[in-house]
Amino acid sequence: MSLLQDTRFAVRLLFKDRFVTLMAVLALSLGIGANATVFTTVNAVLLRGLPHEHSDRVYHINSRVMSSGDDDGVSYPDFLDARKQTQAFEALEAFRGGTMNVSDATHAPDRVTGAWVTASTFETLGERPVIGRTFRPGEDALAAEPVVILGYGVWADRYGSDPKILGQTIKVNEIPATVVGVMRQGMKFPSNSDMWQPLTPAVDGERRDRRGLNVFGVARAGISVAEAQAEMSTIFARLRKQYPETNKEIDAQVMTYNDRFNGGPIKIIFGAMMGAVGFVLLIACANVANLLLARSTGRAREMAVRAALGAGRWRIVRQLLVESLIIAAIAGVIGLGLAAAGVRMFDRAVADTGKPYWIVFSFDPLVLTFLVGVCLLTAVLFGLAPALHVARADVHDALREGGRGGTSGRRARRFTSALVVGQLALAVVLLTGAGLMIRSFLTLYRMDFGIQGDRVITMAMTLAERKYPKADQWNAFHDRLAERLTSAAGVRAASIATSLPLGGSEQRRLYVEGRPAPPPKDAPRVSVVRIGPGYFETLDLALVRGRSFTPQDGRPGAEVAVVNQRWAERFAGRADPIGMRIRVVSDDEQAPPAPWVTVVGVAPTVRQQGTQGSADPDPVVYLPFRLEPTRFAFILARGQGQGAAIAPVIRQEVRAVDEDQPVYRVRTLTESFAQARWPYRVFGGLLGIFALIALLLSSVGIYAVTAYSVAQRAQEMGVRMALGASGRQLTWLVLRRAAWQTGIGLVVGLAAGFGLSRVIKSILVQSTADAPLTCATVIAIFVAVTLVASVVPSRRATRLDPLVVLRAE
Repeated sequence: MSLLQDTRFAVRLLFKDRFVTLMAVLALSLGIGANATVFTTVNAVLLRGLPHEHSDRVYHINSRVMSSGDDDGVSYPDFLDARKQTQAFEALEAFRGGTMNVSDATHAPDRVTGAWVTASTFETLGERPVIGRTFRPGEDALAAEPVVILGYGVWADRYGSDPKILGQTIKVNEIPATVVGVMRQGMKFPSNSDMWQPLTPAVDGERRDRRGLNVFGVARAGISVAEAQAEMSTIFARLRKQYPETNKEIDAQVMTYNDRFNGGPIKIIFGAMMGAVGFVLLIACANVANLLLARSTGRAREMAVRAALGAGRWRIVRQLLVESLIIAAIAGVIGLGLAAAGVRMFDRAVADTGKPYWIVFSFDPLVLTFLVGVCLLTAVLFGLAPALHVARADVHDALREGGRGGTSGRRARRFTSALVVGQLALAVVLLTGAGLMIRSFLTLYRMDFGIQGDRVITMAMTLAERKYPKADQWNAFHDRLAERLTSAAGVRAASIATSLPLGGSEQRRLYVEGRPAPPPKDAPRVSVVRIGPGYFETLDLALVRGRSFTPQDGRPGAEVAVVNQRWAERFAGRADPIGMRIRVVSDDEQAPPAPWVTVVGVAPTVRQQGTQGSADPDPVVYLPFRLEPTRFAFILARGQGQGAAIAPVIRQEVRAVDEDQPVYRVRTLTESFAQARWPYRVFGGLLGIFALIALLLSSVGIYAVTAYSVAQRAQEMGVRMALGASGRQLTWLVLRRAAWQTGIGLVVGLAAGFGLSRVIKSILVQSTADAPLTCATVIAIFVAVTLVASVVPSRRATRLDPLVVLRAE
């Protein structure tokens, strides 16, 4: 017979045995769909890279402090030296990201994400504008006339895609700049940027100890990351010798651009996801192999007749593998549809998380190749066992036994039992690992942050440097704004802060007056937030002790601080923190000397750092905003009802103080909390889905194998019933096999799961997982699943009519 004839016969057989076909396709489509979904996200996040020319050779370069291993930026002079000396790179460029205030005569002021880049950046990336031009050499000089390139979104949304925008002047951070070009849609380098200006030396200064730049380059063809690293380390070693005062501990660190922004924890999480769906696929393959093996046992006589008529073993194996390939192909098509739905759901879930612009979830050739490879692999994995079983069967035994009982049937039952044990063990490992991670994620997601934030609206604001160059001007602006906000309609309380709860904050070294001062590297660290008067009232927090800030705090002679309860417990102990004098010292050597401040209040503990840090709330020191003002601040306002309702009022009051001042990142505090916790919600949900799929497949596997076992042993059970066996005895006969399979699978799976739990606890910084409780839950689940999946076949066994069975046999 030809391959075409094998295919036709296989299709007829699959339609004939619809139950097995349906169960096999269902199991495989779930496994293949889960793998395709996760690989599509892995491909977009970790593999594909930048959508620019030579993206595989775009490397990121940053400084590294040799003594501590901490990452840092690159100073402008160091960048220029590396640019002159490099041989490994075709070009080196630098950029600094940030936000830009945009205003003009015909539109409301706005704030967009932007970047200051070296003049040849776009040429290095192979990017051309849709209209206009890129930056010219010399436009990044200090004395050059300011120019700006717009992103496609800004051009379309703000200026209606008007080509006449070229040559017009707009204000960027209060500085007039001429629009010279518009970039293509989707071009947002370096990270979701919508506007670009030339990087001038004045942005980061000409000092080697001011390391605020990101550097990237396109390596020459054939230059690996390791080779580029070796050259940059050599260049930075020369700089250490030339400039020991500023560069004595500074080395270079080279990595791919994608790794710079999507490495570390992201790789661990996606690695765990790939491992989880890999287990799901193996469970599905074991499931289908069991089904096909059980069916092949029933076809033993058919195959024996073929062999007796001259068909070789390879001929029989080929027939069975063709059947497996057809099942895998059908499951692959369905799995692709499931993956498309899964990817859309994942994309919606992370749409507002600020993912880099180059991460686009799509089915590119690599994903489709992976899908085809998975289908072929699964066909071999689940099709080989039944094929080899049939090929190894003794023709004479098969013809004599007719596929019932005997050596061939017993060997098949042993093999199906081994497969059931294997898939149960895999499912137990997956459920144990997923359970531990989900418990940790839920613990973090449900963490009490100490605030009810749906009534608080927040928005960010950055004062333009040219318009507000001095600290007293920043304070004056915020004083005027505070005066207007406190009397605005619908606003109960308002304040400002340098960071929001759960939004991170500056970490500083703590020194307490009257106690020995430890070396800087040993000094305890605390979170520092600068806040305005009314901050705690805006958050509806009553101080535990003392008082909050007044408008006079932060002025000379009124250097005070408020600490949270966590700080008081850790650093004051049983002593009264009120009246203690402390200093919080920045690691920035250019920062002004930190003053001694007096603690005047103790606030409730509100988590400031994100949930990626310690599981315990962080000790926080609140300083008056006036003491250390900045151009950037968050506005917080509490309304009479929902916070979102007063957002237009806040915008109006800001424009009343300065009509060119935009606000951005407008959201309620609750929305900010949700955005900070999105990884736990999304990845915890995915792990839960994969665990449920594994549980479903295991249940189906136990049911299907038990049902086939009952069908294959019908003659034996008929004899037992004829000899007086009771229904309870037959039920136990069926359940006993499922019970010991489950027992062995649980033992093997829990042993592996215990090792996995130790690994999970080592990589999850805040793992609060309780391994014994999780394992006990898994045991209970699988015992229940075994009972439920076996009860229907066992009851069917008790209803057999021995006369009918024996007559049929």
